Amino acid sequence: MAVLLKNNASSTLRNAISNTAVELVVASGEGANFPTVTGSNYFYITVTATSGSREIMKVTGRTSDTLSITRAQDGTLAASFAANSLVEMRINAASVQDAITDGTVNMVTSAGATGGTGSAGAGKQYIAITVGGTTYKVLHDGTV
Repeated sequence: MAVLLKNNASSTLRNAISNTAVELVVASGEGANFPTVTGSNYFYITVTATSGSREIMKVTGRTSDTLSITRAQDGTLAASFAANSLVEMRINAASVQDAITDGTVNMVTSAGATGGTGSAGAGKQYIAITVGGTTYKVLHDGTV
């Protein structure tokens, strides 16, 4: 069982969901923006209402645009959401903690040149998390 991570995955709800729904459907054709779930792997999404209220959900399966979900994750409460509410993969405490548990984590100081897209900059610290052979880098700029 491993948490899946993917950059910039987002969509909107195709239909409204109640606070007891165990599946949600994203906008047509946008399920492919999210990871393919196999075996006991999973990922987290945050659904945001137009009012700004949010819920973190665990996605345990994806078939096309339909996501199978476990509600009220990482200290959030299950809520109802209207159609067109935002659905995003975001970094949250649960995904980071699960990635640490599932993989190898290292604090690294960059020796690279400063500036440039994707550059941590010389002397900057970042956390390198390796999961399933892929290394993800999270910049540490001194803020929590």
